[in-house]
Amino acid sequence: MPNVLTSFNIDDNSSSTFSNNIVIHDLVYTGDNATKYRISETQANISSKPWLDITDNINYTLSGTYGEYTIYI
Repeated sequence: MPNVLTSFNIDDNSSSTFSNNIVIHDLVYTGDNATKYRISETQANISSKPWLDITDNINYTLSGTYGEYTIYI
């Protein structure tokens, strides 16, 4: 069965942040035991991103300053 990410939290489930450095955690997924992930702010270039090991806390730096972002994992 393929892995499907069903939920995750950002910055301890905060509704907003003033920092472009965020921490993603509490990844919940269905399927086999996932061990790797890719992350990107655009769906179009996620396949060019490297596979990284899943850890309890995933540090990520958003590409810009203040505004709304979509993160693809």
